[in-house]
Amino acid sequence: MADWQHHEWKLLIGGELVAGEAGTKPIVNPATEEVVAEAPEASVAQAEEAARAAQEAFPAWSATPAEERAELLKAAAARLEELGPDLVPLIISETGATATVGSRMQVPVALERFHRYARDATKSIGIPMPPQPVQATPLAPGGLMGALTDLGVSEEEARSYVDDLRRGGVLLVVRAEGMMIERAAAILQRHGAVNIDQRAEY
Repeated sequence: MADWQHHEWKLLIGGELVAGEAGTKPIVNPATEEVVAEAPEASVAQAEEAARAAQEAFPAWSATPAEERAELLKAAAARLEELGPDLVPLIISETGATATVGSRMQVPVALERFHRYARDATKSIGIPMPPQPVQATPLAPGGLMGALTDLGVSEEEARSYVDDLRRGGVLLVVRAEGMMIERAAAILQRHGAVNIDQRAEY
């Protein structure tokens, strides 16, 4: 049985176990008010370093295949099961729980979750959707032509706009009156917008 009360706990930062730079904090059993362990206190710099390490590790972890993640979770579950007899008294001391709660609800539940996460890591979460009609909108196929002609654009120009969009262009419609028309045109021209009438020149 492990002696957790005299165990030297450390922080895991960037894959290394280090002592807390802000000292330790006593962990008190709420049932007996006995100090059962000393938890390391991280400094602000250590907290920032831990956040940086997690950010740097994320790209590689996110690219890890699901099968490999599942194996890591299974390994964590196996290790947790191996330590179970030592962890139950630790949980009881830390939380003040009864022996029944600690042995039947807390450690076993954590163990089951690791097993479940390992199974779910490779499970497909896709939900097949049956074909269904889509109502025409200005952005849906067949809807843009009607929307443009409703704005007063000729059918020929509307078809040209649609062709440009299919090639990766962007359509911007501006509603303006009076002097605002000239201001809007100047802004668009300054940022490289092409009028449908000028398209042949490009």
